[in-house]
Amino acid sequence: MIPAVCAGPGIPGLVSVLIPTYNRAYIICSAIDSVLAQTYKKIEVVVVDDGSTDNTRELLARYGDAVRYIYQPNAGLAAARNTGLAAARGEFIALQDSDDLWLPWKIEGQMAVMALDQRIGLCWTDLTAVNPKGEVVRERNLRPAYDVYNRIRFEDHFDTSGMLHAVWKGCPEALRDTRYHFGDVYSAMFLGNLVHPPTALMRRTHVAKAGGLASGFGINGAPDRAASTDGAPMRLLLNILWLVVAGWWLALHHIVLAVGLALTIIGIPFAWQHIKLAGLSLTPVGKGVVEV
Repeated sequence: MIPAVCAGPGIPGLVSVLIPTYNRAYIICSAIDSVLAQTYKKIEVVVVDDGSTDNTRELLARYGDAVRYIYQPNAGLAAARNTGLAAARGEFIALQDSDDLWLPWKIEGQMAVMALDQRIGLCWTDLTAVNPKGEVVRERNLRPAYDVYNRIRFEDHFDTSGMLHAVWKGCPEALRDTRYHFGDVYSAMFLGNLVHPPTALMRRTHVAKAGGLASGFGINGAPDRAASTDGAPMRLLLNILWLVVAGWWLALHHIVLAVGLALTIIGIPFAWQHIKLAGLSLTPVGKGVVEV
């Protein structure tokens, strides 16, 4: 059953950052700090503790009102994300994981492009893989991590582009030569997932149309651990695609229901304990945007 979430329009301009966690006391503060350090300041942080038995609660108490902490009995990643979606107050919803890091300009850049067109429902970014010591494993890891990019002709799906600095006043110098690309990604999504979930920023109205995540698809008892599962379903509902693979998901804009593992599994090797974001990728409803 798909639960209703994100009722109402939300607080204008507010980005609700949802962080599900399970026994990640050793690392979650780094993820939270990277969100609180964003140059875009109109942000609320919602941490959903999915039954942790470590000292997560005590650690997060130090943040006071800067973090909304919600505890629930262990129910899995999908249920934790649904709890976060139900609690989110923002006009926009961003996904973050408790073992990932954001570069300071991540949300600011996405919001600059979202402002171009009210039809934009989803945006995502490239990413940099780093090891537990923080050493870079691979820059711009989106294409290597999601091999669907090797199975599609990029120009067939992303036919419009522009310079990022032209639409983003605060664009860092290092990104001045970066382009954003628009295109229809609907057909490409049948070949594999294009989006790394912790990079996703979505418009609340579109999330509300899609509803929450179907729960019950466990991932080895660890609600926010990347893993593959056999028989994970993909759901594209109303005007948005929710792809559910062991609780990971993303949104697009067409209606279909596919049961069974039809796409590339979303997951990263366990050796990659942290993800830093780099580059910028964005997707509007009816059009997709990605920078690679």
